[in-house]
Amino acid sequence: MKKYLVTEVFRSVQGEGPSVGRDAIFVRFQGCNHDCPFCDEWHKTDWKEYSAEELVWLVQQEIADGPKPDRIVFTGGEPMLQVDEHLCQHFLDFTSASLAIETNGSVNECETSKLLSRYFTDIVVSPKYAESANPFTQAMNHATAVKVLVPLPNDIAMATLVQLEKGIHESVQLYLQPETPRGHIGESFKANVDAARELQLVLGMTSGRVRWRLLPQVHVWMELK
Repeated sequence: MKKYLVTEVFRSVQGEGPSVGRDAIFVRFQGCNHDCPFCDEWHKTDWKEYSAEELVWLVQQEIADGPKPDRIVFTGGEPMLQVDEHLCQHFLDFTSASLAIETNGSVNECETSKLLSRYFTDIVVSPKYAESANPFTQAMNHATAVKVLVPLPNDIAMATLVQLEKGIHESVQLYLQPETPRGHIGESFKANVDAARELQLVLGMTSGRVRWRLLPQVHVWMELK
């Protein structure tokens, strides 16, 4: 029986992307294929192994303690390293909530496209390298939203975002997300907001319209998970 490495299952408010403010249950998968210096998740070691049945049971316990949520979010780490058809189908069979996923978009194996199109209603791609910001990857082909951290991570440049905007479908919502430090919203956050705003305007001048939206990490402001 396959086991999935999971750091935590918790209930919180969606703090990023198009569903910001909505109640959700999050399943945080351990492990990532990147080691970005700004990430506070990739190095965690306090994970446990669960079967699909055990994960569904944990989520059902969260549901039992409050009103029924309408969404379950797979996040990480990088959930696409572990998520498979068996797990997704098990969640759909035993919960009535829709599935959403937050991914860096870099996992493009043969099953990726099928999983994303068949099981997830919300697919938020947050590329960390230019390669996964390509608008023609499997993840981008199914994305409902794309969010990019500011300052721009790793080798992502403004030209990368220009190419992404040109190539991705009009229905996909695009976000610039100023990095929001936990515990202290000060000058560094203000600098990130200013940089994101400047980038938003420059991208708008380049394309002839402002398509990118500015949205900070709201859950960090509210001191939630």
